[in-house]
Amino acid sequence: MFQNTFQSGFLSILYSCGSRPLAIWGQKVRNGHIKRITDQEVKSLVLELAGTNVATTYIYCPPDPKGSLAIKLPFLVMILKNMNRYFTFEIQVVDDKDMRRRFRVSNYQSTTRVRPFTCTMPIGLNCGWNQVQFNLADFTRRAYGTNYIETRRIQIHANCRIRRIYFSDRLYSEDELPADFKLYVPSSTGIVSISPVIRDVLFIPFNEQCCVVLCCVVLYCVVFVPRRTYKTQEQSPAASSPWYQEETPGAV
Repeated sequence: MFQNTFQSGFLSILYSCGSRPLAIWGQKVRNGHIKRITDQEVKSLVLELAGTNVATTYIYCPPDPKGSLAIKLPFLVMILKNMNRYFTFEIQVVDDKDMRRRFRVSNYQSTTRVRPFTCTMPIGLNCGWNQVQFNLADFTRRAYGTNYIETRRIQIHANCRIRRIYFSDRLYSEDELPADFKLYVPSSTGIVSISPVIRDVLFIPFNEQCCVVLCCVVLYCVVFVPRRTYKTQEQSPAASSPWYQEETPGAV
């Protein structure tokens, strides 16, 4: 899709305030919705993805299942709002061994798993607006020991609100960003820009995860008195999600 485009600085693939925010995207909706609404916090148009199952409501780019974005910029940045529900997204990249690798990030997983063609990992989002930063080159090297070449596809699942998704050649500070790449909120003194909470997607190897879990268990045993509590919460989509099979028709 962008193989013949000069790629430097910023390359935006979704902007919620544009005339056709999903012009280069496809979408699938079942038991949910994908629509543009006005977010009351920023008083601006955003794209909302909501569904009862994250696996059945999503947008994907490019819309042609055989197509490729061919974006060589190594940083993916998403400005999105945490809806305090299950959320996940997926990126497919190509490395210097001409292998297609998938990175799946979600807020309902607790560990990183690396398989030959798929790497799944957790992410924690703050309340409200977040700026998710994904270093694709670093992840490809850490997970597979290969070099990142380009991004082929991207898929964003429910539940979230999206302001913008773009690629960049490096991470830029707030002062370096163009005006329309910033998030603004109305105030008594006029419209001012706000800085979303920056969330870097982190690759934590399995041995480091074990250390973290062990420390947490020891800390719990020493400090806290065990107490059994029951809390009703939304059922994990893992059991019913087709992602947990080898291949999913229509998925990236």
